[in-house]
Amino acid sequence: MADRVAMTIAHRFATAFTAHDLDGLVGCFTREAGYHDLFYGRVTGHDRLRKLFTRMYTEGERLEWTMTGVVEGPDR
Repeated sequence: MADRVAMTIAHRFATAFTAHDLDGLVGCFTREAGYHDLFYGRVTGHDRLRKLFTRMYTEGERLEWTMTGVVEGPDR
């Protein structure tokens, strides 16, 4: 069951990101969740996540997200 939930969230994230759906994208995170990007750095919270993804869309062209694996915890 946990695998299905993790993959569902990962799929929702990738779909929302590719569609530039900020509400759907931010909705994949809890209010206190953080996101770490190697280029843009760390952000925490819905407002900052929205600003980060808006910036990505503004600065990038034809962005698409593809998941190659989902890590659920320290053993996977």
